[in-house]
Amino acid sequence: MVTRCETVLNATMAEMDVYHAQKVDDLKAIAVDHLDGEIAFYEQVHLTRTNNRGYYYMFHWIRS
Repeated sequence: MVTRCETVLNATMAEMDVYHAQKVDDLKAIAVDHLDGEIAFYEQVHLTRTNNRGYYYMFHWIRS
């Protein structure tokens, strides 16, 4: 009886270990994808603002 309980316990613990490892991998993938999206977004914002700054200086000198 004890060996059967230990076998069931070991199988359950192995399944929990695999489940936990899969959840960690999934969370890491989600976090990396999110950060890549944030980086791409802010790079686009930076590019847009840099271009707008160039327009400001161009029009500033024309009005002066």
